[in-house]
Amino acid sequence: MRIAEFDVWRPGAGGDIVRVKDAGTDLDADIWYDQAATLAAPNPITLIADAAGNGKFPQPVYVFVPYYLVVGNVNETGIQQLPLTTLAGEDASAATVKVGAENPAIALKDIVDRVVYASDYGLLGNDAAINTATIAAAIGEAASRGGGEIVLPAGTVKINTFSIPASVILKGQGEGVTMLQSQVGDRIVTITGNKAGLRDISLDGVSVIPDSTGIYAKALDDMVLHNVTIKRFETPLHLQGGTRPNFKNVSVDGCAKPVKLHGDTDQPGDGNGSALRYLVWDGGKVQFSTEAVVEHCRVKGVSFIDNSADALVIKGARSLQFDNCVWTGTISKNIDIKDDDDTAKTDNRVRTIRFRDCMVSEGKIAFDGECRDIAFDRTDFRGVTFDMSLPQRVITLRDCIEDADVEIIGDSVKIARVKSIEGGSAGVTTDAVATEAWAMPLDPGQVAYVQAIVVAKQQNGANVASYHVSASFLRSASELNFDAQTADFTLGEIITGETSGATGRLVAQTDNGGSGVLKMIDIRGEFVNNETLSDPQGGAALANGTLIAKDVVAKGSQSSIHADVEDVSGWAVALGANGGEVQLKVTGAADQTIEWTCHMDVKTT
Repeated sequence: MRIAEFDVWRPGAGGDIVRVKDAGTDLDADIWYDQAATLAAPNPITLIADAAGNGKFPQPVYVFVPYYLVVGNVNETGIQQLPLTTLAGEDASAATVKVGAENPAIALKDIVDRVVYASDYGLLGNDAAINTATIAAAIGEAASRGGGEIVLPAGTVKINTFSIPASVILKGQGEGVTMLQSQVGDRIVTITGNKAGLRDISLDGVSVIPDSTGIYAKALDDMVLHNVTIKRFETPLHLQGGTRPNFKNVSVDGCAKPVKLHGDTDQPGDGNGSALRYLVWDGGKVQFSTEAVVEHCRVKGVSFIDNSADALVIKGARSLQFDNCVWTGTISKNIDIKDDDDTAKTDNRVRTIRFRDCMVSEGKIAFDGECRDIAFDRTDFRGVTFDMSLPQRVITLRDCIEDADVEIIGDSVKIARVKSIEGGSAGVTTDAVATEAWAMPLDPGQVAYVQAIVVAKQQNGANVASYHVSASFLRSASELNFDAQTADFTLGEIITGETSGATGRLVAQTDNGGSGVLKMIDIRGEFVNNETLSDPQGGAALANGTLIAKDVVAKGSQSSIHADVEDVSGWAVALGANGGEVQLKVTGAADQTIEWTCHMDVKTT
């Protein structure tokens, strides 16, 4: 410990003689010029002086016992205690600890008792039965204290089955660092109490034993799984109800069946447990399945990768949210959403499911049943097949991206694409010429309602202006001429080009008996001349040319939501159509440098 009293200049202390005393005695303490206690300092020490008579030690001085100072053989300081760094050889059973004056003192024994080291309660070797008994003994000790952490060492520990009671957390040294291995066809780890779980550990079933379940819990509150890998079990994780499960970085690999998150309206502990509510699953790689009453749960940043069976099954769940999740490499269905098989259970019908900022690659997305209020927001679909054969309601794709390989089978009108765009721009005019300030393209058949809030200020003068205007626009369906028709097409069906693979939904047509014009929206790909055209109802003809795109047109006139505010009446803003785009133009004045800032809000079909 560095002696601080004369570590810096002290007024009037130049030339003083300072003795360092061992606290509680009249003996001089051993003092040193270095922290390693290799360079002894004289005791007493004469302080050096500057021109003003100030004094200090000639160099830093260190002491390693409690001390007090005697200055000039007269004045004594109070006793200074060394910071406490060890209790080796001391009885600290009555000691208390606190951090900061405002915090309560806590008995040191209570803090130490919160952690139990499994290796203190038996052997952890190659024998599964002995290891299981050791872990169970450590868990029993933690439970007797009202909960705490059971710390496992690094390495592979073979086990049979055990339970974790309330407020007990089994903690390893990290995923893949501490590995619990079990080849028992049963529930390996059963969570039996609230606020219990596992952290920083891997659970390995080795050879996918039939009827093996990695972790099981029923109707519990605040279950914890943090940084846990579960692999090579028949079922990795099975929850039968619960409230506020908290999963962070939980991964599943090589299991025969998906994760089962089940819920039921029975009383807790009866039948299938209880409803499963308010789960948060943040990060990891999993196979995932839900059934029955599962509500208000959120899954964030989870990857569903290379699943041989259905990756995500949502059965009878409601109020679920999936954020920043990825589906790829699944052989069967990436996402399967359906009601409970028992139609009498009205609370087990799918409602309010949100997928936000996700990516789905290849595989199928299927819907069955009521499917009320299901929406994908800002989701990227790549080569996905939507199976719309069975849903009763429309599925919404809002601000999503679809590549040319996206397909729809079944009732294609059950997919609704919506755009909701906010944007803006800024620029400068120096003349009275109408100048484009913002533009946005529309798809064939797309309707848009556009609001523009525009503020302007003159840079070479004090004039200002503000505008709040709106207008509606339509880009009509694209047209494709056809001839050599052998069967009529049906409105609302998807027209497919046999050669190009291009598709479009038929919304209107003129039929001259063998030839005519098809008007289409929701177009994917590019039709080619003379290719065969067909629809699911048997309609057939040949394309006569290529697709003809239509321009955007205004529907009605521009309206002012708020009266224009302008110092110069010649300034103006105008929403209009320009080819396939909606456009905003601003007009300034000659010899006036005007800065325009435009805030746009667009709602589209």
